[in-house]
Amino acid sequence: MIFFEIVLAGLELNFDQLRADHLSDDNTMRIYYEHTQKIFTRKELFSQVEKLLNAHKSKKLFRLTDYHFLILHDIISQIVSIHNDKIDMEEKGIFSHPQIKNIDVDILTSLYFWDTDFLIPKDHFDMIPLDAKE
Repeated sequence: MIFFEIVLAGLELNFDQLRADHLSDDNTMRIYYEHTQKIFTRKELFSQVEKLLNAHKSKKLFRLTDYHFLILHDIISQIVSIHNDKIDMEEKGIFSHPQIKNIDVDILTSLYFWDTDFLIPKDHFDMIPLDAKE
């Protein structure tokens, strides 16, 4: 249940930021990792985050693509960083469970993402032999 809340908080925050007209594209896209910035425009990313948010709230089962995992990786890393910063400043965290203190984002992402090939830069991925890619 806690992981559901982490993902929901991240998706909602990113949805609101991408939708905000007063933020420039550069300021909005700066919060995403380089891979995501190279693949998506702000408009495209907004559309994908909206789809992910709707799917996350749905009772239906959806199959995620590597692009979705990339976006979720950025979003989870970002929301955990914001939460940890608040805890470090001795403020209330962003999650409703007060027992959640600092979250180790590396452990969290290693539990959720069984495969992080989507983080390999394209030029490095292209150099990997075909049999190793499989």
